Amino acid sequence: SRGAASGALAVIGCFSSQPIGEAPCAAKNANLNVTAVDEPVALAISPDGADVYVVSQGGDANDLVTFSRNSNTGLLSKQGCIAQEASGTECETQGAKGLFTPYGVTVSPDGKNVYVASYSDDAVAEFSRNTESGAVEQLPSPNNCISTTEASECGTTSAIGLERAIGVVVSPDGKDVYVAGGGESGEGAIAAFEREAGTGALIQLPAEAGCISTSNESCAGAVA
Repeated sequence: SRGAASGALAVIGCFSSQPIGEAPCAAKNANLNVTAVDEPVALAISPDGADVYVVSQGGDANDLVTFSRNSNTGLLSKQGCIAQEASGTECETQGAKGLFTPYGVTVSPDGKNVYVASYSDDAVAEFSRNTESGAVEQLPSPNNCISTTEASECGTTSAIGLERAIGVVVSPDGKDVYVAGGGESGEGAIAAFEREAGTGALIQLPAEAGCISTSNESCAGAVA
């Protein structure tokens, strides 16, 4: 919880992949043994404040987890998750594409889409979001994910500038998506995509407008 006047935080509950006795959680409102949140790395809150989305990397995780949020208390309830692996996970939906080592997640301003940046797949995974329930579903191929490599098994693999994607944001007007690439060993780039009206599917901007980079010659040149 957050003090409106001071901004100070107080723990009111937690979700952990650890079992009882090992999790660093207070007993109150503790949800343990939730393997889908093993090594969470990023989260995003829907514009209406009703849902929270978390991406995790630990063990067999590589998943996107959906939580509903109580508007009065701020407490979360796990609603479901979508996993990259086809087995070895507690997620109800498995076999998603473009979720290998997820590193960033965002919700579009209109609340209709969720996007995940994937470090190992050099990709952005694309999901539709039910604005009533908060449930997410991966878009059908070729718009399930967009990547720079065929190894990702994404429906679209012609993107540039997505090597080692680690962050993703949507512009305030909801028209464009920007992805930061280059974590650790990538080329260092920002890739730019247009959101398709209706579906929210991503289309990379043409030619050099599609990305800006320090070393990728297919992108517009940049420093730092």
